[in-house]
Amino acid sequence: MSRLVDAETRRYQQRMPDTSWAVRNDPIHNHLVRWMDTMLRLVDLVMEDEGVDAATRAKVIRSVLYGSPNQAEADLRMEQQQLMVTHLERSASTVFLAEGGEQR
Repeated sequence: MSRLVDAETRRYQQRMPDTSWAVRNDPIHNHLVRWMDTMLRLVDLVMEDEGVDAATRAKVIRSVLYGSPNQAEADLRMEQQQLMVTHLERSASTVFLAEGGEQR
């Protein structure tokens, strides 16, 4: 088991609360999350076997999950992603109402 992968994926899931719902209800999302977890664990294992230090391994894992190796940039990317999700939800709601849908 990779503690680094566990810690980073847990942090990712905490930042993305809808991920848990999607993993349970969307088979494609579930498959992709499981595949990513498997790949991260394999990459971490290879890096550990090659003697790569834990700090560098964590940077690689964060780069895959967030597109950035450093924690501050990862946080910023997650905030930007959440803003985009919120914007898309509002846009979809507006289009739905404009097309005659009823607001709940």
